[in-house]
Amino acid sequence: MERLITPSLIAALLFASTLNCYGDGIYYTGSLLLKYCTSETQQMSAQQLVDFGFCEGFISAVIGASRCSANVYGYSSLVPEGVTVDELKVLVSKWLFNHPEKLELAAEGLVAQALGESYPCH
Repeated sequence: MERLITPSLIAALLFASTLNCYGDGIYYTGSLLLKYCTSETQQMSAQQLVDFGFCEGFISAVIGASRCSANVYGYSSLVPEGVTVDELKVLVSKWLFNHPEKLELAAEGLVAQALGESYPCH
């Protein structure tokens, strides 16, 4: 399973990092990201493995783009060393679940807001 997740994670990370290069269109909504991030990890199909990897890669890409020296949709964050991608996936999923009114907005902005509220730059 690890062999399948790693290529998916890399592909999602590379793809997600280019999302805003093509204008103001919303390519991924919070709703879609929530679906990907809450996939069950037991007995996953090939597509579910890709979805799972996409979720982790997407969050990782936003972390890289929203460090304190930059921002995504006006939000920046400083995720402490030692926080795992799995922990961030749970954090983002809970944030999305608790903000259903925002699920149709751009996923990258919602992830940046969730991270910025949880790990603000000081």
